[in-house]
Amino acid sequence: MFAAGPVRIAAYQKGNATYKPAEQTQSFLVTLSGKQNDWAFGGNQADTLATMIPTPDGGYLLGGTSRSGKSGDKSQASQGSSDYWISKISKTGQKQWDKTFGGSQTDQLSALVATPDGGYLLGGTSTSGKTGDKSQASKGSSDYWLVKIDGAGNKLWDKTYGGSGKDELAAILVTKQGYLLGGSSASGTSSDKSQSSKGKTDYWIIEIDATGNKLWDKTYGGSQDDQLAALLASPEGGFLVGGSSASGTSGDKSQSARANVDYWVIRIDEQGTKLWDKTYGGKKGIRFNDAWNYEAGYSYLSTLTATPDGGYLVAGSSSASKGFEKSEDTHDHFYEVADYWILKINKQGEKIWDNAYGSVTTFAEIDFGREIGSSQLSAVVPLPEGGYLLAGTSEAYRGRDKSEENRRNTLKISPEYPNTTEQQYALWNDYWIIKIDEQGKKLEDRTLGSAQNNTLVAAARTPEGNFMLAGYSESGTNNDKSSASKGATDYWLVQVAGRKVPEPTTAAWDMLFGDEKNDNFTSVIKTTDGGYLAAGYSKSTYVRDGETFFQGKFNYWIVKTDKRGHKLWDKTYGGQADDYLNSVIQTQDGGYLLGGSSLSGKSGNKSQDSRGDRDYWIIKVDAQGNKQWDKTYGGSKYDELKKVVQLASGEYVLGGYSNSPTSGDKTQGSQGNTDYWVVKISKNGTKLWDKRYGGTNHDKLGSFTETSDGGFLLVGGSLSGKSGDKSQANPTNLGGNTDYWVVKTDQHGNLLWDKTYGSYENDDAYSVARSGNDFYISGTSYSDKGGSKSQNSRGGKDYWAIKIDAQGNQLWDKTFGGSQNDELSASSASNDGGLVLAGSSYSGNSGDKSQDSRGSSDYWIVKVDAAGKQVYDKRFGGNGTDELRAVLHTNDGGLLLGGTSDSNSSGEHSQSRYGGTDYWLVKVAPETLPMVATTQGNSAIAAEGKHLTSLLAYPNPFSDKLTIRFTLPETQSVTLRVLDSQGKAVTTLFQQEAQAQQPYEVEWQASKQEAGFYLLQLVTSTEQKTIKLLLRK
Repeated sequence: MFAAGPVRIAAYQKGNATYKPAEQTQSFLVTLSGKQNDWAFGGNQADTLATMIPTPDGGYLLGGTSRSGKSGDKSQASQGSSDYWISKISKTGQKQWDKTFGGSQTDQLSALVATPDGGYLLGGTSTSGKTGDKSQASKGSSDYWLVKIDGAGNKLWDKTYGGSGKDELAAILVTKQGYLLGGSSASGTSSDKSQSSKGKTDYWIIEIDATGNKLWDKTYGGSQDDQLAALLASPEGGFLVGGSSASGTSGDKSQSARANVDYWVIRIDEQGTKLWDKTYGGKKGIRFNDAWNYEAGYSYLSTLTATPDGGYLVAGSSSASKGFEKSEDTHDHFYEVADYWILKINKQGEKIWDNAYGSVTTFAEIDFGREIGSSQLSAVVPLPEGGYLLAGTSEAYRGRDKSEENRRNTLKISPEYPNTTEQQYALWNDYWIIKIDEQGKKLEDRTLGSAQNNTLVAAARTPEGNFMLAGYSESGTNNDKSSASKGATDYWLVQVAGRKVPEPTTAAWDMLFGDEKNDNFTSVIKTTDGGYLAAGYSKSTYVRDGETFFQGKFNYWIVKTDKRGHKLWDKTYGGQADDYLNSVIQTQDGGYLLGGSSLSGKSGNKSQDSRGDRDYWIIKVDAQGNKQWDKTYGGSKYDELKKVVQLASGEYVLGGYSNSPTSGDKTQGSQGNTDYWVVKISKNGTKLWDKRYGGTNHDKLGSFTETSDGGFLLVGGSLSGKSGDKSQANPTNLGGNTDYWVVKTDQHGNLLWDKTYGSYENDDAYSVARSGNDFYISGTSYSDKGGSKSQNSRGGKDYWAIKIDAQGNQLWDKTFGGSQNDELSASSASNDGGLVLAGSSYSGNSGDKSQDSRGSSDYWIVKVDAAGKQVYDKRFGGNGTDELRAVLHTNDGGLLLGGTSDSNSSGEHSQSRYGGTDYWLVKVAPETLPMVATTQGNSAIAAEGKHLTSLLAYPNPFSDKLTIRFTLPETQSVTLRVLDSQGKAVTTLFQQEAQAQQPYEVEWQASKQEAGFYLLQLVTSTEQKTIKLLLRK
C-alpha cells in the first residue's frame, strides 16, 4: 500500500560488455501533505499554544500558556503555576524574542490582536491577584486579564475585568473606539459587570478604549450554560457574537434548543444592542457505552468568518444527528463522535447550506476503551482564489472525507489477549486541514502529525500562498515532526504548500472484506466519487437496522470503499432463502442497481413472491445503499441473472439464462434445456419486454453489452447444435461440447444474427468488451487447435480471446495459459485498443505465465495489444485459493482486480482472512516502461497514461544532468517542472504550448542541487503525470 512514510528504493542495472552490473539504494521520507518545514518551541514543562497572528515583517507572534520555567526556548522564569507566554518568530521560523507575563496563580492566554500603534494586545483568563506582572487585584474567582505590549514585547499596561464569580475571556476584536472583549461569565451584577446573569453562564462582552478604560458591557444568555467562542466585525457595522448554548427559549435566546448543545449566534450593533439571534443544531441521538444508553448531540461553535457576498460561515464541530439545521447524519449511530460542521448563513442569519466533514470510527480498546473518530474544527481561512481552508484536529483513521491515515496508526497486541488476531489501533490527534469551495464541496484534505497528540489551534495563509498551521504537540521526532520534544507539550508550527502534492501514480494496495463465514465476491465498479463498490453474496449472519439476515443462507452484500479501498459502509439484503448477487451498476441518479438470483419468497428485503425455483431479483438503492425498491422476474423453473445495464433512456436491461417454460414473466417457452433470457424494464422496474434465445440443449449467457446501433451483443457457452435460434453447428462439426455463442439483437431484442466459435473441447465465453466497432469475446477453453481456434492448449484450461467485427467475422484469436488450469472470468478494454484478460490460475511459471504460483490458485491478468500480442502478465495471490472475478481500469491508468480469497497474510496479501472466504480487492499500479540500459550504463523511466503519449527522463538515477523527452497527443499548453521531496517547486523547465505529436526534449542541469529524491511533474489541462527522480552525488 502506498502511504506517507519512510521508503527505500533499490535500483539495479544489468551489466553488458562495457559496464559491470550496478545497484544503488536510497531511503527517504515520502509525504503527500506538501509539508515544507516545521518548528517546535518550548520549555521543560507543558507549553500550550492558543493563537497565532502574522506580523508586519512576515513573521508570526505565537501566544499561549506555559508551565515551564526558564528553559529551552523560554528565556524568562515563570511567575506562577501557569503564565502567558508569547514568542516572536521570523518568517523562516527562527525565534527572535519571547516574553512571559503572569501573576502568582494561574494565567491562561486565549487571544492576541495587533494594535494600530504597532504593538499587541494579549488577553486571557487569570486567577492571580495583584502580583508579578498583574497590577490589579482579582475581582472574582477568575477574571479577564489584558496585557498591552509594544512591537518588541515590552509591557505598556495591563487591566483586569470581572465580576464576583467566574469570568473567562475567549476573543478580542479591534473596534473604532478601542477593543471588544468577549467571553463567558458566571458572575451576577458586580464590579465591572453591570448586568445580572441570565443562567448558569452567559456571553459577556466589554468594549474598552485604546488605553483599557471600560466603555460599556453587555450580558446575553438563556437559562442554562452559554459559552462564547468568537467575535466578528460585521461589514454592515456592529458585530457577530458566536458560541455554544445549552439553553432553550429563555432570556436573550429566542429559539428552542435543538440538542444538548447548539451553535448560538447573536447580531449586535456598535453599542451592544441585540438585533437578532439564531440557534443552529441537529437532533439528539441515543448512543451507548458499556453501562448505559444516553442522549447525545453536541455542537460547539469555534469560529465565525465573513463571506464575500455579505454572509457568514458559522463553523465548529458537531456530534448531533441529522435534523433541524443539520442536513447530514452523524456517521456512527452507536458511539458519539464529532465532525467538522459548517453553516453558510446570509446577513439575516438564515441558513443557506451546511456541510459536515469527518471520517470513520475505529475501536481503540487498548489505549482508550472506546470508539474514536472525532474531528474538532479550530480555524477557517478564506482563500484568495475562492473557497476556504478548514483547519483543526482529528483522531480519526482514513475514511469518508479523510483521505490519509492517522499518523500514529500503531498496531498493538492486547496484553489481556496476546494471541488475538483482532487488529487494535491506538490513535492520537493529528492536524487535519480541508480545502472546500464556496459551496462547501470538499476539494482536498491533508493530515499532519506524529506519534502522540498534536492539537491544531490556528492557521494562516503566508504571502507566498502556503499555509502556516499552529498548535501544540506531545510528540518527539517522528513522522511529520522533525524536532525532539522540549517538555510535556510544545508549540508546534508546520508550513505546508498551498496545494496538496499530487499522489504518485505508482501506488498499489490490497484490501480484504469479510466475516466469519463464506463471502463470495462477484463484481466491482468505479463510483462517481472516485471510490469503488464491491458486490457479491455472504453467508455470515448480519443484523442491520434491527433486522436479522438469515444464518446459513446467502444474502446480497455490497461494500462501499474510498479510492484506496478503505471501507466507508456496507449493506446486506436478503430473504429467507439463498440470494446470489452477480452484478451491480451505478445508476444515473447516483444510486445503484443490484442484480442477481433469488430462491427466497416474500421475506426480508424481498417484497414479491417467488415465481419458481430461482428468479431474477433486482434491488434499487440510493447512494448510501438504502433500499428504494426491488423487483422479481421469473418463470416457473430456474432463472439465473448474470448482468444488468442501464441505457441512456434510464431503462434497464437484464441478461441471464432460464429453463422456465412460458410462465410468470417469461413470454416464450424454452427451446431446449437452458436459454439466454433478456428482460427490459423501465427505470422504475416495470417490465417492458422479454426475449429468449436458444437451441435444443444448454445455452448459458455469460455477459452482454450494448452496441453502437442501440442493440445488444450477447455472449456465452452453448451445447446446442444448429437448432432453434442457433444457426450454426460446432465449427469442427463434432458437437458434444460447448462453444462460444454470440447473438446480435436490435434495440427491441429481435435477433439479427448469431455466430458460433469453438474447437473440439469445451469453450465457454464469459466476457465481452467493445473496441470501437469491434468486440473482444473472452472465456475459457479446454481445446487444442481446431475449428475457430488457431493455437493449441497450453495445458488444461486456458484463456481464449477472439476479436470479431460488427458483423461477427472473426479477426483473430489468441490462447494464453500455463501448464495447469487457467480460468478466465472477466476482461476490460484498454484505451490503447488492447485488452486485459483476467481470471484465476493454477499454473506455475510455464507457458505464457511468467511467475510462480503463490498458493492453490492466484489472480492472473494478461495484457494484450490490439493485435492480440501479449504485452505483459501478472500474478497476485496468497498461500490459499484466490479466484479473480472482476477487472476494471482505474482513473489513474492502473487496474482494480476483485475476487474471492481464503488466503492469509502472504504473497500480495497484506491481511489475513476473516473467515471461510473473503472479498479481496487488489489495486494494480499503472504500468511503466521497464528500465533500459543507455550507453552510460544508466536507466530510463517512462510514464504512460490515458492522455500522454510519452514522458521519458534519463538517466535515472543521475548525477548532474537529466534529459526529459515528452510528446503530447494533441496541441495544448503544458508545464514541466521539478519539485523537491516535500512538493516545493525547484524549477520550471518548460511552460508554453506544445504541438501535437511533436517530440520535445529539455534538460535539467542539477549539479548545484542537493542529492536526494525529486519529482518530475508534467501538467496539462487534462492530465498530470509524475516521475520520481533520484539525484546522486
